[in-house]
Amino acid sequence: MKIKGKVWIRVLVFLLISIALSIAAFAKTITITDYRGRKVTLPYPVERIILLQHHAAWAIRLLGAQDKIVGISKHIPEEGGYSKLSSKPIIGTFFYPNYEKIVELNPQVVITFHPNPGWELVREYERKLEPFGIKVLFLRFTQMRTSQFKTLAKILGKEEKAERFLAWRKSKLNLVEEGLKGLKEKEKIRVYNEPDFKGGWTTRPEMSINFAGGKNIAEKLFPPEAIKESIEVKVDPEWVIKKDPEVVILADWPPHSTGYNIRSTTKALEQLKEFMQRPGMDKTSAAKNHRVYVMNYKLTAGCKAWIGAIYMAKIFYPERFKDLDPERIHKEFYEKWLNMDYQGIHIYPFIKSEK
Repeated sequence: MKIKGKVWIRVLVFLLISIALSIAAFAKTITITDYRGRKVTLPYPVERIILLQHHAAWAIRLLGAQDKIVGISKHIPEEGGYSKLSSKPIIGTFFYPNYEKIVELNPQVVITFHPNPGWELVREYERKLEPFGIKVLFLRFTQMRTSQFKTLAKILGKEEKAERFLAWRKSKLNLVEEGLKGLKEKEKIRVYNEPDFKGGWTTRPEMSINFAGGKNIAEKLFPPEAIKESIEVKVDPEWVIKKDPEVVILADWPPHSTGYNIRSTTKALEQLKEFMQRPGMDKTSAAKNHRVYVMNYKLTAGCKAWIGAIYMAKIFYPERFKDLDPERIHKEFYEKWLNMDYQGIHIYPFIKSEK
């Protein structure tokens, strides 16, 4: 009887340990909401990621998660500066992912862009990957949003570092807010923004332009959802001339005339000349006063739009921001947070502080 009692005790202990382990395993998951409002449950912390969202490359590096990446978008190596990430297997792009390769690499999650327009691409990702136990997370790192960065930090267990970075970033953006105090609506600079990959079109980097105290001349052309989606509007040269922008921002998509690996201003100068040679553009206030700039897309509406907003504030209101040095802040971001040397041409003509 004593032997049987000992056996039952051992069985009971075994069952209790098994239950405890099961509870612990269950607890090591995290449920988050992605950009499309989908609830996604992931292992915690995530250890194997495929990154099809090239705007998130800086965040992955900043959070020290490069070792968790098992595959990348082909656009990440094109940007330069992410040598550790760039050596990972390339598995296509957001629109054309190599599903077989993704399954072969066995990630826990694929982080990709928000689909625009519609949900069909969402369903395709889910249909092709979730039967293999691979979760799909749609995140958006463009404009000046912080929620997606926080979501990424959360699934990686890197919330503390993320909060330290965001506090530093806020201290830099506060410089702009302080400098703009007292600016009246009628005093706001008229701004025209144009992506170089579609000349004659305008996009809505509303957050960065607005934050810098500018007024997008195309603001009323966009539907309300444009602040959430990536919408472009075709505009006539005559319309731009009539609106008479005081500043023109020609956004450049790397690796064309601007970017981390760009050393020469030749292509940026060509882009400026092309704009100035359009009929009538030389009559705008921006052209007359030499206030036409080529700026890297990542700084206008992309993942570093907050840095772009600091550059824009300096461009829009040089008298208000005599001591503001956007390039110094940009350099500090690379060196302090990304642990990278600062290099390349990110805006042209160059912006210098008077300090």
